[in-house]
Amino acid sequence: GQGVTVVRGVGDWDPGPVGGNGGGAHPVTFAVNARDESVVIRGLSILPPAEQVHSVAVMCIAGNAPQDDPLVEPFPEANLVLDNVAIPPGHEANVWIVNTSDSGCNAKIVGSFIDGGEHVGVLAYGCGFDHSMGPRVALQLGDGTEAGRNEIAGSYAAIASWGCVEHLRIEGNDITGKVGIHIDEYTTYADPSLGPVIAGNWIHGGTEAGILLSDLDTITVTLTDNVIERFRGKIGFPPATGVTSLGARLYARGNSITGNDIGVRISQDAALKAELDFGTDANPGLNVIRCNSVDSAQQGAGFDLGFEGPYLTDDLVHFAGNTWDHAAPTMVDASDWPNGTDIARPAAIPAIHAAGAV
Repeated sequence: GQGVTVVRGVGDWDPGPVGGNGGGAHPVTFAVNARDESVVIRGLSILPPAEQVHSVAVMCIAGNAPQDDPLVEPFPEANLVLDNVAIPPGHEANVWIVNTSDSGCNAKIVGSFIDGGEHVGVLAYGCGFDHSMGPRVALQLGDGTEAGRNEIAGSYAAIASWGCVEHLRIEGNDITGKVGIHIDEYTTYADPSLGPVIAGNWIHGGTEAGILLSDLDTITVTLTDNVIERFRGKIGFPPATGVTSLGARLYARGNSITGNDIGVRISQDAALKAELDFGTDANPGLNVIRCNSVDSAQQGAGFDLGFEGPYLTDDLVHFAGNTWDHAAPTMVDASDWPNGTDIARPAAIPAIHAAGAV
């Protein structure tokens, strides 16, 4: 098990000849290039090399991530499984999920401890942050059970999904980092089952954002039953947020977003006008969005829910059936709100529909 069987050491591996987003040569401990078979790494501690060489603990470049959209067959079992694995800080990348020119890794991580230290705990991308398109990859973190619960950390981000990561499932994990989960997407899916689901996680204790979402205006991100708390900006820096949405389409039910500088911050522009479903009269949100405010005047004012951009319309914004600081949430013009305001909104948009508050 973890800490009993120890693997330490790297070898240079260059996935460049097979294309994809893996880049050039990397010092790697486990290199996975498995398209037609399953690789299981179980019960190991993977330690960084004694000297820092920008190493990667586990790098998977190929696999059985489906490229059909809509899916023709049920989503396949992962071709890479990490089970009961410990990866402490010291690697430049702990787990790196990418692709070749014609294949994408499909990875599942359960029951593991992954600490990215100064970097990212788990990084996945198929089309990359430079907008270059490639085969999609897939990632599942946790399975909603206690045995499958991962502890994932990283000083930059615990989890980073930076484009073309299909069927992203983050379920039942303990997550902490400057940013807990960062999802940046550059593609769209016709099949709604391929969109991200973030459910049942404890996301806590960072200095920037619990969940940071961008470029997702055509893909619904599902947030259910997460606890997102204690995101506090450093003195002299901007306030931290529980959830920051930069044009993302959201469906949120049963989340607790409390004790942050800012609970939920929504930023929209003329090009990104995504629907925000945090609860309707027929399907109440049952989210708890309260007790969010800054501790220091140096950080400005905090709020439970705030909006930036005058492009939202009331048919896109649904916040019915949630718990706020006040039974009927206070709504204040976003140009001048006191610290701890329930809802800060631009005067140019209609009143937010927050009926049925409890």
